[in-house]
Amino acid sequence: MPSRLSLRFALFALALLGALLLGAAPARAAEPGVVADLTWYVPDSDKQRTGELLDELGSRWVRLHVRWREAEPQPGVFDEWWMDEYENALTYAEAAGQQVVLMISEAPAWASGDPAHNVPADPRLFANFLERFAERFEGRVAAYEIWNEPNIERFWSTGPDAAEYAALLAASHAVLREADPEALVVFGGLSTNDYDFLEAAYDAGAKGHFDVLATHPYPYCGSSGPAAVSYSGGRISRDSFTGYRELRASMLARGDDKPIWITEFGWNTSQVACDPGSGQWQGGVSEQAQAEHLTQALRILESDPYVEVAIWYALRNNVWSATPDDPAEPEANFGLVRTDFAPKPAFYAFKDYANPAPQKTATTLKRFQNTNSTAHKPQAVGRVRNADEGWVRIVVRKRKNNGKWRAWEKVEVPVGPDGSFQKRVSTEKKGTYRIFARYLGTPRFRPSVSPKRPWDVARDKN
Repeated sequence: MPSRLSLRFALFALALLGALLLGAAPARAAEPGVVADLTWYVPDSDKQRTGELLDELGSRWVRLHVRWREAEPQPGVFDEWWMDEYENALTYAEAAGQQVVLMISEAPAWASGDPAHNVPADPRLFANFLERFAERFEGRVAAYEIWNEPNIERFWSTGPDAAEYAALLAASHAVLREADPEALVVFGGLSTNDYDFLEAAYDAGAKGHFDVLATHPYPYCGSSGPAAVSYSGGRISRDSFTGYRELRASMLARGDDKPIWITEFGWNTSQVACDPGSGQWQGGVSEQAQAEHLTQALRILESDPYVEVAIWYALRNNVWSATPDDPAEPEANFGLVRTDFAPKPAFYAFKDYANPAPQKTATTLKRFQNTNSTAHKPQAVGRVRNADEGWVRIVVRKRKNNGKWRAWEKVEVPVGPDGSFQKRVSTEKKGTYRIFARYLGTPRFRPSVSPKRPWDVARDKN
């Protein structure tokens, strides 16, 4: 939660060059997702609507919150009502095609030793809970995020302590490797791009105990755009959106080439003005500005492929606010939709980015002369420019004695990451054929077909 803060024949025959004449599709350096309120005291009807919106948006990831204090109110005893709630939340997320990041935080009083604190007195207490929890939901959670913003007192109530957090992370990593080996361990999302805390955690032994670093790059005052950059001590400031690049620099300086996930980012649409002098560190933006900042932020991330996931906070305005959609409450207004699910412009901006229109394509065919007696078994080799997915169908037809054409062979071949493809086709040693390539298209690329080209095997030799 916010706070201060991607034809030629071998030897004897023909060449098939499939080329898609199009502009490159946007790089998907960061798969988009949202924080959803599926575990936040909402009725099943709201969960159903949330699942529908996740699907409509084209979201790839959803981040859900588990409160340890609710899941295990007594040592070693799960609250089965809450466990059923988590089960239901996962079911709705799965039905919407989402990969799940499960963020767990908030120690119960029996684990913290003080009702006023939300941090475990012993990291092994959290590890014991996490192990049993992960075993219960093994295979259903893509990643476990260990705590939320451990670098600020709001979420680490005893005062941020990188060494304490590193110990919690190490204990969590050890049990998750056994309880759910496929699940990734995510370093808890940092409030702003706090490279000082990250470096201190490395100094305390955090390296090797997480698979992904998470950050929450909320900009200064919450209202400046993602392209606004300030500097501090020769580095991008932690409260610039692009300060995540300094986190990357800190990681690489320690020999740790791991991905970064943004598990929260966003701008709120309250009418509050930022005023640090009075302690008001979050200002709002207009709904149109929120939409523009969302798109610009995702475009910026395309330049940094190590940022693999970007999760918007949040899908919906906070439903627990005393006054729904209160314009005087910044934290109540980060949603893409309002509490009644009415969409803001940012909803459509997210949807447009996550579901780009298929690009127009044009496939061309070229052939080269035969060079030896294997002309009747040519290797069709080609490339679909700017495409990195999909299938090409190579169609061969032979001319009959009456001049009509009949189907001879039809083969399909996948397009490689660089757009290349190759496939051997068969013909007889004599005859006239017509060959063409059809790109079948994908949700990102429209289908297209090359011109039909004749080929006379008997004439086509040296």
